[in-house]
Amino acid sequence: MDCGWHSSDDHLLFYAAPLLRYQNIFFRAKMVTLVLAGVNVWVFHNTVYRRVAEWDLDPVPPRRARLRGGLALLAWAVLIILGRMIPYQVYWFDCKKQPQPAIVNLLAGCITDSR
Repeated sequence: MDCGWHSSDDHLLFYAAPLLRYQNIFFRAKMVTLVLAGVNVWVFHNTVYRRVAEWDLDPVPPRRARLRGGLALLAWAVLIILGRMIPYQVYWFDCKKQPQPAIVNLLAGCITDSR
C-alpha cells in the first residue's frame, strides 16, 4: 500500500546529508540521466509531436516517434537502476576509502591531499 510518503522521504534523505548524497556517483549519474530524459521529452514535443495529426491513425508510428519513445523507456529504466544503486556507493566508491583511482575521485567529487 502506497501512503504517498516516499516523495517527501527522498527529500528528507537528501537534506539530511547533502554532501554525502552529492558525492555519490550513482546520484550524479541519476541527475544527469534525469536531465537527458527531460531533453528527450522536449525534443519529442518540439519536433515529432507537432505532426501527430498526420500520423496518429497510422498503424505504425514514424521512426522518430518510436526512437524517442524507446529513448524515454531506456532513460526511465536507467533512472530506476541508478536509484537502486545509490545505497551501494559505500561499497565501491567511498571518498573515505583512499587511495582510489583518480577518475573515481573526480566523478565522486572527493577532495584528496594529492596535488
